Amino acid sequence: MYGMVNVHPCNRRKVMKLHIAFACLSPLLLMSVLAAPVRAQPAAASPGLVLNIRNGNLERRSQESWETLVVGDPVTVKQRLKTGPAALAVLELPQLGRYILGPDTDVELGQGGQNATDSLKKGALWISAKLPPGNSLTVQTALASSGVRGTMFTVIAGKDGMDLCTCNGNVDVTLKDGTVVKVGTGSSCKLDVRGKPMGPVTKGALVLAKYSASSKAYGICYGCHTKTGLRKDWNENTLSLAASSAKDK
Repeated sequence: MYGMVNVHPCNRRKVMKLHIAFACLSPLLLMSVLAAPVRAQPAAASPGLVLNIRNGNLERRSQESWETLVVGDPVTVKQRLKTGPAALAVLELPQLGRYILGPDTDVELGQGGQNATDSLKKGALWISAKLPPGNSLTVQTALASSGVRGTMFTVIAGKDGMDLCTCNGNVDVTLKDGTVVKVGTGSSCKLDVRGKPMGPVTKGALVLAKYSASSKAYGICYGCHTKTGLRKDWNENTLSLAASSAKDK
């Protein structure tokens, strides 16, 4: 009859066997699906915030172009940022800490998650690291890497080499040949264009005495430092609001 499919008696038995077999296997298949482990999806990185921008622009790399940021814009790890020739920008990044980008700075933030690495291509970067227990942060330049576990420090990278000053805590500077230079509180080290130390670790105050708030590189330090020591009203808020309006030197 039209619309019906006839099944030969011999084939009916085969169909019944298939139905019985499927009925027996289905619970097992269901149990295996229910028992299969579910992979936890990694949580999205919490956005940070642009707290302050002075004397120019802060820009973020977006595909093949740069977009200008304003105070209050979100920023996250794995983003590349740059400042203008005289600009200074203050950021707060969850799981990493507070950042100040000096003039003409180009940096890629926080690659690597728990063991984060900031890639400083040029410029000056001050960080007050606020890392969860067990986390670490490394600032990588073309000449060396600087590893920290909760401290305040500045890294300056330019055509003349690299400088590192530790405000508080300890930073391990790893040179290209694997040598580790330890830079403690109030100390500074300088590398030449080959990545070689230019003398022993010295007091940061002696280095700052050679510069001023108008220095393109070290101007970032004068938000909390003076020629004679620390500002008496220093804290991270005054640093973000009263930091130097550094100009090209």
